[in-house]
Amino acid sequence: MTRKPGSSFTKTITRGPNKGDNVSFKVAKGGKPFPTRVNRDVGRSSTLKSDVPFGKKKR
Repeated sequence: MTRKPGSSFTKTITRGPNKGDNVSFKVAKGGKPFPTRVNRDVGRSSTLKSDVPFGKKKR
């Protein structure tokens, strides 16, 4: 599945140490998605937490 650059989406990770985590991604200009926020951390601490914000946005 290809996504348009600039779009964002949410996905539950299915493999690796972050399995079960719900993460928001944004698509870069080159078409490669990168994580922007860890919405829900399940089980072991997320390895993404140190790089991206954690939890829901405060409005």
